[in-house]
Amino acid sequence: MNVKLLLSLAMGAMLLSGCSTYRYMQPVEAAADAPVARVATAGKSVVTFYRASYVGMAISAPIAYEKDGKAETIGILESGHKIEQVLEPGDYAFVVGGESSNLLRARLDPNRRYYVSVSPRLGLMKARFAFRPLSADELKSGRFIKDIEGCKLVEPNESLNVWIAANQQSMDEKLEKAIRAWEGNGKAAILDGTNAVTERY
Repeated sequence: MNVKLLLSLAMGAMLLSGCSTYRYMQPVEAAADAPVARVATAGKSVVTFYRASYVGMAISAPIAYEKDGKAETIGILESGHKIEQVLEPGDYAFVVGGESSNLLRARLDPNRRYYVSVSPRLGLMKARFAFRPLSADELKSGRFIKDIEGCKLVEPNESLNVWIAANQQSMDEKLEKAIRAWEGNGKAAILDGTNAVTERY
């Protein structure tokens, strides 16, 4: 059996395993959740990153955005989870870690919400992840509603700070590499007004 086939089988096993843990994140309780439901009407922007529960993997997806030239990690996304990030309107560069990095360029408007699927891809030694922003029309589909309702809303716990301290350099390097690649080939996922909605799902 060749190496490529072994890697494919291993990835297939992870896809079926459906691992969902709270090592670095914790569920958002209903009481704490309420202000987030209103925040997109207060001049802010909200980006929701999610991983559909049927894409079950034992490998986590750390997500960060560029802030003052560094990677500001917002959370580590597991299968079946979603993260709501509240931001000031403006231009952003997001990166998701893994074996390689994937870039999302965003132009966020005030009082708007955006939804981004984070999907695994086969890598050489471990998973790679890719951003896929959903259009306003896609958000009306039954497939999206099923996926997003099946995801548990989570937020960072104290353990995430330990992870960030140990992985800051790696995330900075992934962000820099992804931006350099975008500057060279112009390829990146784009999040803009075509993805903006006011509804919270």
